[in-house]
Amino acid sequence: MAVDDSRKREGKPPLCDGRHCAGLLALLTSMLRECDMPPPRITKAVMNENKYPYIVEIIVATEGLDVKLSRQIVQFHKSRQIRPRHGRAIARQHGLRYHWCFTDLLIARDFAEQFGGEFCKPMI
Repeated sequence: MAVDDSRKREGKPPLCDGRHCAGLLALLTSMLRECDMPPPRITKAVMNENKYPYIVEIIVATEGLDVKLSRQIVQFHKSRQIRPRHGRAIARQHGLRYHWCFTDLLIARDFAEQFGGEFCKPMI
């Protein structure tokens, strides 16, 4: 709570430690049930994009990742001993945009350079 108290003194909103967010989600879900609306959909990809600060977007053909590119991406992660963290796959006119999430800026830069990606901000 000390962090939240100092943020309050600085006029900033409190940080979410996860418990409050889970409680808020539960409250919203129960409210939506009362309105006969489906609960909000939070996928693993959305959670990854919110959890990992560096997101690299690569554009691939509308058919999706081919086997060769997929293997190269898996090898990239294995060689650095990190787990692949997928973000969202977004369909656009010029192909699919895949988001890959990283905790380390240098690894994210290497990934962007090797696969022709660009950094992007998480979508809310």
